[in-house]
Amino acid sequence: MADKANQVKTTEFRMSFPSLIKPRQRKNDNGAVSERYELTMLFPPGTNLTPLKAALRAAMVAKYGDDTKKWPRLKHGPAEVIRDFEAYNNNSDKPIAGDWKGWTIVRANATKYAPQVFAAQKDSSGRFPVVTDEREVYGGRWAKALLNAFTYARQDGKGVTFGLEMVQLLKRDKKFGGAVSAPEEVFDNASDEWAGNADAFDSGAQQSNATAEEEATW
Repeated sequence: MADKANQVKTTEFRMSFPSLIKPRQRKNDNGAVSERYELTMLFPPGTNLTPLKAALRAAMVAKYGDDTKKWPRLKHGPAEVIRDFEAYNNNSDKPIAGDWKGWTIVRANATKYAPQVFAAQKDSSGRFPVVTDEREVYGGRWAKALLNAFTYARQDGKGVTFGLEMVQLLKRDKKFGGAVSAPEEVFDNASDEWAGNADAFDSGAQQSNATAEEEATW
């Protein structure tokens, strides 16, 4: 369970456009490039969103106090953090195919430190194996996460959002959202000739020599 009021351990969700092993480069309005780890979480219908909302509220209370009347106007508030995914997807330039009625989209990111990414079950030593293979992290796979809500203030306004601390990879599912395919899913075994397991090189060399002799007679 989360230890702080602004922390929340999520229930199961499907990942979309995850960058958890390596950071994604982003360019700001000034042209400066920054790196950050990102995760879009798609929660299925029936998910209890109260813990997520409570963590966002706790972050606001910690920053601005209990009196909500004294809170500043947010450009990016809870309504922008926790959104209806069906409506969002329908307005997207690259919508994800499927029936998304009742699904909820929430985003989280990390900048200074990479989130911990680990397997679904503990090993014989009682620890969760760390996942470093990018092929295991793809849009469509199920996961859980530990998030921490925090407030921020930028030139374009103030807001509240989620930071990304840990991700537990769960069962696999159909890929979507720019998933990285494993090479085994794309390519077939090469023939012995193309794999270099036959005498193709020698045959090729002999053929080249024969061709050279023919050209010399032209």
